[in-house]
Amino acid sequence: MKLLAFIFFLSIVLVLGCLEEDPLIQEAVDKRDPDTCELIDSSIDEQLCYRKVAAELDDITVCQSYIEKSKYEDQCIKYVAVRHDNPAYCGFINGSYDGDRCYHEIASERESTELCTKISDQYRKDSCYEWIAVETENAESCPDIQNIEKKDWCYKKIAEDTHDEGLCDSINDSDKRHGCMGVAGGNLEACPNIQSVGERSNCYRIAAIKNMNLDACEEITLKEKRDLCVSTIGGRMGDSSVCADVGNKDYRSSCYRDVAVASEDPDLCDNTLEYQRPGCIEKIATAKNDASLCERLDNTTQRTDCMKYVDRQGGPINRIERMIDKFIEDNI
Repeated sequence: MKLLAFIFFLSIVLVLGCLEEDPLIQEAVDKRDPDTCELIDSSIDEQLCYRKVAAELDDITVCQSYIEKSKYEDQCIKYVAVRHDNPAYCGFINGSYDGDRCYHEIASERESTELCTKISDQYRKDSCYEWIAVETENAESCPDIQNIEKKDWCYKKIAEDTHDEGLCDSINDSDKRHGCMGVAGGNLEACPNIQSVGERSNCYRIAAIKNMNLDACEEITLKEKRDLCVSTIGGRMGDSSVCADVGNKDYRSSCYRDVAVASEDPDLCDNTLEYQRPGCIEKIATAKNDASLCERLDNTTQRTDCMKYVDRQGGPINRIERMIDKFIEDNI
C-alpha cells in the first residue's frame, strides 16, 4: 500500500513537472523576441512561446512567419485576436473551426451579436446568438437561431430568469411552452397541457410554490416532486402541520426546520433529522442571540461550534447540512 501511495505521489510530481512552463518562454516574452522561441526543445512549448510573443507584440505576422503547421498558426492568431479584442485578425485564420471560435469568443466578450453573423458553422452561430441572449437576458437575438431546440431554450431560459411569461409564447415545443408559462409566470392553468410527466410535475411544483397553493401540489404524480412541493410551501407558510403530510423524510425534516427557524421554536428542531438538527438549533440560537439554546446539542463539538457561531454571529457549523440543502435546491 505504501509503495502504491509513493508511486501515485511520484506520478503527480512528474505530471506537474511536465506542466511547468519552459523559462525560455518568459524570456522571449520579456525580450519581445520570437527568435528565442526556436531554442525551446518541446514543440508544444515552442508553439506556446510564439503565441505569447505574438500577443505581447500584438502582431499576428509572428504566427504566420514562425509557425509551420497551419493548425498551430490558426490557434496563435486566435489567441492574439481574443487577447486584443480584435476580430479583424479572425479573418486571417485559415481553418473554419478556429475562425468561428475566434469570432464567437470576441462576440461573447463584447456581448454583441454583430460578430455572430461572421461564423460559418450554423450550429456554432446559433450557440453564439444563444449565449449572448441568455447572458444579457435579452431575447432579441433568439429569432436569429436556426436550430429549433436551441431557439426554444433561448426563449425559455430568458423567460424563466426574467419572469416574463410573454416570451413563452414564442416557444415551438408545446410541453416546453406550457412548462415555461408555469415556471416564468406561475401559471397553474398551463400545467395540465404538458404531456411529459416530469415536465408537468415540475410545472405544478414551481407554479404551486409561486402561488403558495398546497392543493396544486396534489396534482403532481411524481411522489418525490410532490413531497418537495408540500415541504417548501409548508416551510414558507410556517405551518408545522403541513410538514407531517410530507412522505420523504429529508423533505419532511427540511419543512420542520424551516418552520422552526421562522417561528424561532427550537422544540420543532426535534422533528428534524440528525444531520439537520444542529443547524436548526444554531439558526434559532443566532436569531435569538441566545447561546444557551446550543446546550440542546448532545455532541460536544457541535455544541461548542454553535456557541462560537452565536457569539460572533457568523461562521460555519454543520457543513454537511448546507451541502445537502444546496444540492437539493440546485438539482430537484
